[in-house]
Amino acid sequence: MHSKRVLTAITILPILLFITIKCHPAFLLAIIVAFNLIAYFEYAQIACDLTYTKEKKIIFYIGLIISPFIIFFNYLNLFHLTSYLLLSDFVLIVIVSFRKPLNFKVYRKQFFGLVYISFSLSCALLIRNNVPDGIAWLIFTLFLVMASDTGAYYIGSKFGKHKLTSISPNKTVEGLFGGLVTLFIVGFIFRLFLFPYLTLNMSLIFFLLVSFIAPLGDIFESYIKRSVNIKDSGTILPGHGGVLDRIDSLLFVLPFSYLFRIYLI
Repeated sequence: MHSKRVLTAITILPILLFITIKCHPAFLLAIIVAFNLIAYFEYAQIACDLTYTKEKKIIFYIGLIISPFIIFFNYLNLFHLTSYLLLSDFVLIVIVSFRKPLNFKVYRKQFFGLVYISFSLSCALLIRNNVPDGIAWLIFTLFLVMASDTGAYYIGSKFGKHKLTSISPNKTVEGLFGGLVTLFIVGFIFRLFLFPYLTLNMSLIFFLLVSFIAPLGDIFESYIKRSVNIKDSGTILPGHGGVLDRIDSLLFVLPFSYLFRIYLI
């Protein structure tokens, strides 16, 4: 498990960095759309309690079709179209649920998946394209989350004794602290070389919030999986599970990072 986890990380990370830094933004768009489709499909399986009926398939196929358009519209800064698309989907959910009230829960999960996965992932493109140092800030955000996850995983595995939550049995207080320390170290290295304008107080606030938001994303996905009693959302990434398992922390951190950079710095 350890060797597979490391091999997967060192294979994917350089590719993502190259695409983010050197390639046209459309390449990053394509990668994010691909991640979104896989993650949304994994989420749909969980949301359907792993049992697809014809009706459930139709509901989530609609979500799967809509999801790339949310990312594409945000990529083009056509936020009004994103709003109309989400609103239209929600209205459809309400109309259909009036006819079959027992299925409202399924429609609600479909709509939530669009916001939880597609809209959150699109924030990577908003960071990349809409802030002056977008490429650097996006890489910064990715490395902060990676540092948090890696520190929590290895420190928790070696020293973890106190359970953090029953939702995710492998999460420990020691792991949370290890992730926080690792994130702060990586964060201040980036600040030293790339973000001299980031004041000490702002740095401390940002790092501290990310160090708690990232594990929350992980715990939230664990809660979703626990509802259907599965360990991983998929098997596509050796040592990591599914795509949703790999990006669960990012789904919470990306929107926060974008809003923080736009409105507070």
